[in-house]
Amino acid sequence: MLTGRPPARALLSLLLVAQLLGCSDSDEVVVLELPATTTQLGNDEPELETLEQDDLPEEVAVNHQFGETSVPAKVERVAVIGEYEEDSLIALGLVPVAVTTSRPNSEAFPSPWTHSLLGDFEIADIGGDDDGLNYNRLAELEPDLVLATRADLSPSEYEALTAIAPTVGRLSDTEQSQLSWKEHVQLLGSALSLDAEADQAILVAQASIFDAIRPHPSLKGSSFAWLKADTENEIKVAGSSLASSRFLKQLGLVYPSDLDDEVGTDRWAPLTNQVAARLDVDVLLIEADSSVKEVLAESSLLGASPSFQRQDIVWVHRGTALQAALGTVTILSLDVLLEELVPKISEVVTVVLDPPSPEELLAMEAFRLVYGSEISWAEKEPHLENASQLRAANDAYQQGAVDNDGITLRPKAAEITNDSAKIIYDVYFGDSAAYTDLDRIVYLIDGVWKVTESDFCDFLSAARTPCGG
Repeated sequence: MLTGRPPARALLSLLLVAQLLGCSDSDEVVVLELPATTTQLGNDEPELETLEQDDLPEEVAVNHQFGETSVPAKVERVAVIGEYEEDSLIALGLVPVAVTTSRPNSEAFPSPWTHSLLGDFEIADIGGDDDGLNYNRLAELEPDLVLATRADLSPSEYEALTAIAPTVGRLSDTEQSQLSWKEHVQLLGSALSLDAEADQAILVAQASIFDAIRPHPSLKGSSFAWLKADTENEIKVAGSSLASSRFLKQLGLVYPSDLDDEVGTDRWAPLTNQVAARLDVDVLLIEADSSVKEVLAESSLLGASPSFQRQDIVWVHRGTALQAALGTVTILSLDVLLEELVPKISEVVTVVLDPPSPEELLAMEAFRLVYGSEISWAEKEPHLENASQLRAANDAYQQGAVDNDGITLRPKAAEITNDSAKIIYDVYFGDSAAYTDLDRIVYLIDGVWKVTESDFCDFLSAARTPCGG
């Protein structure tokens, strides 16, 4: 069942994003809620409260590829024609009455991410592609709007659809494969007079992205290339403007400029020896069947790639939810990408650190003692500046950390410069790593490595623990 409230994970992320992006002019964090849906999912499901829209005009004129369509401001029965077009619609709080079930790469409706939301709730199939649209079935459903913003309709198809209900074609000259998930939600929000709902849905989605990448800072600045391999010698490279490439850049990854020069404006460019030589990236994402994966090592083209030789690869197997999600990035498929793809990439681009020296070990141990919630005060005090003024704050920190089964900052490396050391560390809640490859500074004061009062209080402030003398 769809609800008008984001899950707890999304709300927590939204709090973080509101703080970091300065969503409010005050110090208070603004918590936003998703709008309620306007469609009842079944006889056993309670009808959710409809958002008030008294101030909206009765109709909105929407310009699209076939001209202008007057769209009712309070649509309820919407049919969608374009591939995965229903994802943005559902994110806006409307469940379509009909979809076209034809998908690229044999992906049928519902997609894994849509099924997780709708469960067994059925949406009518009106066909598509080789079998053509079932206009009679569509007419029986009595839609008050047909959306085809991600479909390549012919003029005759558009005419047939408009005879059934007001129809909106592509809203932008941008090709579907280059339209980002965010842009599509904004376009539908504008067309359906749901701009505020679109803004809120986007903000929650962006918060989820931030929440997913925050434990993996090594993603930021790491270079990537995305390939599709049909056979060992039929390989294509994605261009930088493809929606999937733009999503990968949203994770903090970088599309190399020299590769961009080679691929140009193409969505997909054939892999040549010249392009392969440019594939010296931190991570290669390769979509392929399992059978093709086994023979790619023999590819004369891919074998020239430095990244392939180093095996800096994330494999995306065809026929999986991950492949479908990366092939068509939508606001709903983000969950699959963030849960499955981000950790896979992080494993490849994680920084390899040199073993610490004896002096670096001393700095790391001082850091571990000060920030560990379960470390005794006697061990912690010598390594904390103005420790006597911070005892009460430390006690509060220890009590608050109990809810997380204890908080441990585990140093991995230290980089000493004069009397300071940058510590690279992971944050653990109990036995689980929550954040990795973060860094903080400790200082050599009177021959002892210490955490300053200001740094300690800064850390406790992030944990919502009062600090100070």
